Amino acid sequence: MKGIKEREAAMKARAQEFLNQKTREKHYNITGVFNEDYGDGDTWAIFSYSDEEVARLKQLFSEALVRYLNLPSKEYSLEEIKEEAKLWELKGQIEELDEMFFTPCEENYFMDPEDIDFEHPVYFYQMSCYMFNTEEQKVQGPAPFRIQLSDEEYVYLLTQQLICRDNFTLNRLFDMNLELARKINRKAEDAYHGFMSFCHMPFLVTMDEVIEDVYQLDGPAPFHKRLHEEDDIDFSTYTTIFLGSRKVRVVEECMRNLDYSIVFRILKEISADELMERMCASDYEDMMKMVQEKYSGKTAFDSFRGFLDSEKIAYEYAMETRPGEDE
Repeated sequence: MKGIKEREAAMKARAQEFLNQKTREKHYNITGVFNEDYGDGDTWAIFSYSDEEVARLKQLFSEALVRYLNLPSKEYSLEEIKEEAKLWELKGQIEELDEMFFTPCEENYFMDPEDIDFEHPVYFYQMSCYMFNTEEQKVQGPAPFRIQLSDEEYVYLLTQQLICRDNFTLNRLFDMNLELARKINRKAEDAYHGFMSFCHMPFLVTMDEVIEDVYQLDGPAPFHKRLHEEDDIDFSTYTTIFLGSRKVRVVEECMRNLDYSIVFRILKEISADELMERMCASDYEDMMKMVQEKYSGKTAFDSFRGFLDSEKIAYEYAMETRPGEDE
């Protein structure tokens, strides 16, 4: 149990570090009321602004307040502005401010805005929904959608994807984090209802951005290819190349069939990206196929090691043994 918790903590740290460096589009919550032409009641919207646009908006709100109330010219904070006037009352003071803020609020959301939260940007992440048409017996879609997630929620998804590269799905998430799974499920339903009108069909969700980010962070999901396999009366020999976390490892295991003792020869800590470049492979899968084609058979281990030496590709060599049943 301790080992599992330590591994999860290590994966979470990697996921958090990745998110801290990830380039993300910031969005800001806007709250207000419906304008007179649309009716009464509170409403809200979410707008995307760059850091430069946020700085400009703050400046424009301040200048608009000075014009509106004929105040001394200085830079007023948003809190100071809201103490002096309703935010929507500044509409019409500065054309640039109208274009950036008030006009989209009015035309797209029928809103008289009262506040915008510049201090707590929110982020959206890409997912897709695929629907199964039971009448036609075929999959339809995808219906792409974006979902707002907190940093904690996204780090959780990244962490689980890192731990379970081939097995982490929304279906499993229902057993792991019910609240988050329901949140994604509801958003997916909204997405495919919009895509397929009001048809209700079974559907599945792919967490596209999570998968892509984990690929950027850790490379492809681990996989391997057999380079050599030989069984006879005395010995069984297997040579296998493994790829995981952008590292390549080659293991030759020779088992003495009389007592099942095993000698391992291992090449490890090989940079998959460097190997892919030296082999002129198009991707990781192509690289592994090329290794399998060029370095297979009885001499696979030594031939591949010779290639690494000739190309001056760094690696670590190790030999290990496992005692037999009589030892």
